[in-house]
Amino acid sequence: MKTISKIEDEGLWEDLPSLRVGRCWIFGASDRLSKYESQLDGIMLPFLNQWNAHGLGVEGAAAILYDRFLVIVQGMGGESVSGCSIDSMKNELSRFEKATQVNLLEGSRIYWLSSTGEVVCADREGFKQACRNGEVTGETEVFDTLIDQVALLKPGRFLKPLKESWHARLYAAAQNS
Repeated sequence: MKTISKIEDEGLWEDLPSLRVGRCWIFGASDRLSKYESQLDGIMLPFLNQWNAHGLGVEGAAAILYDRFLVIVQGMGGESVSGCSIDSMKNELSRFEKATQVNLLEGSRIYWLSSTGEVVCADREGFKQACRNGEVTGETEVFDTLIDQVALLKPGRFLKPLKESWHARLYAAAQNS
């Protein structure tokens, strides 16, 4: 599995052009994924090699970004994924969660870069508290884990200033409470 510290440093899936335009799922982790990379490889690589939809193979790959995000990509080659094939992916992630106690499927966490460049995560209330105490400002870079297209997984889209993201609504609510 490819591990990338910053998306602007290295091209994602440059060796597989059809993966640069496909669909993606971003799963934020409750802990650093580098600690569990061998377990993640042991579960995800076999899954990706046999991933199928409607009995046909799906072209897929995975990468770890910023040591906190697992990105799974469906390329343009192969069958399109839908309900059951997405469920099978999430079942494999659930196996990883049970084996490591690292949460990947909890989608309500918010991620941002601290002033020291570390990825920080919190639930909504924790994020609002970080906004109120000045740890998070309008200039703080936040991660948009709602991106679902690989083409959008780039600087200025996946990681951008809070004031330019949907997170600004939470920031405003925190300032008003």
